[in-house]
Amino acid sequence: NNRTKRRFIPNLQNVKLYSGTLQKYINMNITVRTMKTVEKNGGLDSYLIKTSNRNLADTAIKIKKQILKNNK
Repeated sequence: NNRTKRRFIPNLQNVKLYSGTLQKYINMNITVRTMKTVEKNGGLDSYLIKTSNRNLADTAIKIKKQILKNNK
C-alpha cells in the first residue's frame, strides 16, 4: 500500500493584462481560472473592482487602489 502523495499545484501563468484606466500593461502571475474570470467580467479593471480585497493578492490590491483613484 505504498502510494505516492498527490500534489495539487495551481496552473500559474505569467501574463500581461491591459488596464484601460491606467493606460498600461501590467505583468501578473495568475491562474488560468482567474484569466477566464477576467475575460468574463470584461477586463482587468472591472474584475478588480468587482472582486473583494479578501480574495486578491497584495499586488492586485495595489493596482485596484490605483484604478479606483483614477476613476474619481
